[in-house]
Amino acid sequence: MTPVESASAIAADAGPPARPRLGIAGLTPTIIAVAAIWALLVVAVVILQRATGVGGATCLFRRITGFPCAACGSTRAALSLAAGQPLRALAFNPLMTALMLAAPVWLALRLLRPPRRMPRPLAGRVRALLWLLAVGVVAANWAYVIWHESR
Repeated sequence: MTPVESASAIAADAGPPARPRLGIAGLTPTIIAVAAIWALLVVAVVILQRATGVGGATCLFRRITGFPCAACGSTRAALSLAAGQPLRALAFNPLMTALMLAAPVWLALRLLRPPRRMPRPLAGRVRALLWLLAVGVVAANWAYVIWHESR
């Protein structure tokens, strides 16, 4: 086999050239569909409430228990952000407001500059501390939402 034939055989075994990856790890079509359906339902509820003048809790957890869930106030926060009132949005639900502000920035950064390699898995203690921190932040936010909604 000549050097040219061997080079072409190696190239044929390599398969098609790799396309640049613009996707975001973990962002599956199912997650996108669920988020889109949730957003459409929220918009539909808000439109119906404004058209009929009938308000009320749209949160199933709140309807069953009488207490707000950790995400209660996020629809009002989103509407406040859309109206250009970020401080009012923070008052409704600080964690969800922060996530709503951070998510588009994070998505844009991931799309513009995808990671070149897979990140290393976190060590067990670090992962446990991050989970503990996340649970603590959600619990503190939930306590704030319960306090804010009871005033």
